[in-house]
Amino acid sequence: MARARSRDVPVVVSSRVPEGLLSPLYGGGGGGHDMRRAGAIHARLLRPGQARILLAAMLANGCSQAEITRAFEAPPA
Repeated sequence: MARARSRDVPVVVSSRVPEGLLSPLYGGGGGGHDMRRAGAIHARLLRPGQARILLAAMLANGCSQAEITRAFEAPPA
């Protein structure tokens, strides 16, 4: 993850858990907090397949890192 981020490759973390929000709160040994520190973006509501499609669309449209982060981490409207 750190190697990808050092090359400005966005890293999005998602979960297959059927319900709940993904949050970077837990830490230690690769937890969400550690992933956040390494530069990962947490897909709060999207499951892996959904996150992959959104990230691919945003990369294809030249979105900035800030735009990508907002799209994945903004609270639902």
